[in-house]
Amino acid sequence: MIRDYLGSDTRAYIPDSIRLAVYSRDGWKCLRCGSAKNLSLDHVHPWSDGGADSIKNFQTLCRSCNSWKGAREIDFRKKVL
Repeated sequence: MIRDYLGSDTRAYIPDSIRLAVYSRDGWKCLRCGSAKNLSLDHVHPWSDGGADSIKNFQTLCRSCNSWKGAREIDFRKKVL
C-alpha cells in the first residue's frame, strides 16, 4: 500500500482521470446537498482508518459537506440510482 512507503500522514496525489471519473459517476454534484460548486473527493471509508485511494472508495461531496462528514464512514452513494 502506498501509505507504507509515504508514511501515515502523507496523501498520494489523486490523478485528474480518477477525480473526473468519480465526479461523472456521481452526476457532477454533491451527493449530500446536491450542490455543483466546490466539489471534492471524499473517502467513504476514511483515509485515516486505512481507506483506499480508489474509485470504489470515493464519493463526490462539496467542501462544506466533506468538512461536516469528517472522518466518519457515511456512504451517500446509496442514494444514487
